[in-house]
Amino acid sequence: MKETFTVKGMHCESCVKKIETQLRPWVNEIQVTLNPPRAEVTNDSPLNLSEINRELQKIGKYSFTNESQFTEEPNIEAKSWIKTYQPLLVI
Repeated sequence: MKETFTVKGMHCESCVKKIETQLRPWVNEIQVTLNPPRAEVTNDSPLNLSEINRELQKIGKYSFTNESQFTEEPNIEAKSWIKTYQPLLVI
């Protein structure tokens, strides 16, 4: 059975390796990616998410969630330089 989870709390490739190493004894196969922050896990039976998260807490502030949609950061509209510096130009 293959499941995909959103991974929260990762910041670098070291985080990816720590998670893979910690969970490898619990699952048949695991692949974690930083961008997007997800884990694809293959196991004989469905994972107990609370047990997995308890294991992840032992190595850092990581957690798996069942979110199927990966949300992206909202686009912040860039201001033109004149709007940004106009108060300084008036002085």
